Amino acid sequence: MECGAAAPSSCLCLPELRGHVLLSVEPYQNVDGCSVSTPSPKCALVDSTAYVLSHETFETITDPDPPATFADLLNGNFGWLALNSVVEFGEEIGDICEEPFFQYNPVTLNAKSYEIQPEYSNKFHTCAFVP
Repeated sequence: MECGAAAPSSCLCLPELRGHVLLSVEPYQNVDGCSVSTPSPKCALVDSTAYVLSHETFETITDPDPPATFADLLNGNFGWLALNSVVEFGEEIGDICEEPFFQYNPVTLNAKSYEIQPEYSNKFHTCAFVP
């Protein structure tokens, strides 16, 4: 169905996608088990959404095509994955710094505080908020 005035209100209009398309489907995060701890700098919904979007954006950039099979792992057909750690083996970059109870210290970006997770830094070999 083409988008426009004749399209029903339930129609989701997307551009025609061609080539290698990368996307992430983000669920509603303000539910138990999926949201940051409260109180949070903004509110649970805003900070939880910022946390998940930053996590998934880093993973989409560093590992756009995760290995589909064990053979992919053996042949190196993947982006960034932890391979030198028994504890973190096979994890994507966003998973290494993930805290299971979503309790992060607030981070200030453009003079506004958010509760987001740090991401793994190859430069510092630890979780960091700077590249």
